Amino acid sequence: MKKALRVLIVEDSEDDALLLVRLLRKGGYDPEHQRVDTAEAMAEALGSSAWDLVISDYSMPAFDGLKAFKLMRKHGADLPFIIVSGVIGEDVAVQAMKAGVHDYLLKDNLKRLLPAVERELREAGERRKRKEAERALDASVKEIRQQDEVLRDKNAALKEILSQIESKEEDVKRQVCANVEKLLLPAIRELKRKASSMDQRHLKLLEENLHNLTSSFATALSSPLLNLTPRQMELCGMIKSGLTNKEIA
Repeated sequence: MKKALRVLIVEDSEDDALLLVRLLRKGGYDPEHQRVDTAEAMAEALGSSAWDLVISDYSMPAFDGLKAFKLMRKHGADLPFIIVSGVIGEDVAVQAMKAGVHDYLLKDNLKRLLPAVERELREAGERRKRKEAERALDASVKEIRQQDEVLRDKNAALKEILSQIESKEEDVKRQVCANVEKLLLPAIRELKRKASSMDQRHLKLLEENLHNLTSSFATALSSPLLNLTPRQMELCGMIKSGLTNKEIA
């Protein structure tokens, strides 16, 4: 089964174009071709159809192969471009190859046409694969960067939420300490003065438990209190509640 091939032939000679098509058919291709011989016609062909290969004569009355190659590149096409010319000097060939032309052949020696076409089609396919891989890599890198930005935003939001939670916890601890010190402890001390020995022991146990509770809160709230003993914390609470030295003693 012959291989489909869409070839744009830049050639002012209809006979020479047909010769190229016959050679491609003999080489196992089923070429669909279009012949152009001016810059305008080539630009229209490049804009209206997709091509696999460009074969161009070098010297034409209104056009030349090097201009045809530059026009193809201007249209953003990365196609195999082969110059087939009746006469081409070595300096012209070197200039064309430096410009990026993939190969050049002489019309009186077209034995290299099929090997050149096969090689350039293969290399064009490899270039397309590399570009597709590069595009896929760029897309992956872009997606990773976007995900990283999203994660950073979520992390910042989480830190803000945790900070708010910690702030609320600190407020609750302060409120508990204040209520215990200002309301419960003075009431317990007053009860202890009037209670029996048995009740005083119970009240003392309750007072110590409340002190332990407020001491742990106070330790979390204020670093300078980290080294205070529960008894010292109790004294601080008494002073803070406004008790006199006699009452504290």
